[in-house]
Amino acid sequence: MRKINQIFNFIEKNLSAVHLTDEKEQQLSLFVDLLLKWNSKINLTAIRDEDTSYIRHILEIILFVESSFIQEKLRSFEKINVIDIGSGGGIPAIPLQIIFPEYNVISVEKVKKKAAFQSYVKSMLNLDRLQVEAKRIEELAIKEKCQVVTARAFSSLSVLCEKADLVLQKGGYVIAWKSKAWREEYKEIKKETFAKFLLIHVEEYVIKEYNLQGVILLLKKEK
Repeated sequence: MRKINQIFNFIEKNLSAVHLTDEKEQQLSLFVDLLLKWNSKINLTAIRDEDTSYIRHILEIILFVESSFIQEKLRSFEKINVIDIGSGGGIPAIPLQIIFPEYNVISVEKVKKKAAFQSYVKSMLNLDRLQVEAKRIEELAIKEKCQVVTARAFSSLSVLCEKADLVLQKGGYVIAWKSKAWREEYKEIKKETFAKFLLIHVEEYVIKEYNLQGVILLLKKEK
């Protein structure tokens, strides 16, 4: 059995809030296959082996769906526009768009070859609501501010909040995947930024079967 099928079986048995259709499973599987193929030619991600890619790029991203606290907060919005900052090879932007096809996801990645890969995936998987922007977040022109900003492996929490402040509406949320060392980053958030963003939830996860651990942080923009 392929590792991706093992991951899907694990999700079905252990993550009750996650419901993946056959189509979504096929899209997620093809996304990782394309990521690995392109990554052999251009540097999209430091993760290069197949098994770890499925664990880190699919399972780890999906874990936030299992957080009832986070999902409750997101359900308060009539619509959800997501901006993923520094998305690299499209993570978490592309898995999020697949899992939640009703979201409008903007993936912001300044490195053009990485953004080109994401545009290719968008075309291959028919992700019509996904918008890929090959630019810095400061250069992004949007009609209205978004409800959610996401990021994984993007700079420090302090920098993330500063960048999120540019595009996130008041009352919106930052969702950040971080390591266990996140507290040190949190201490370094600048005073003026700290006054705007409130850490309201820390979702810790440990999955021994896949040697996976970390936290998902939920910060609310208060001002």
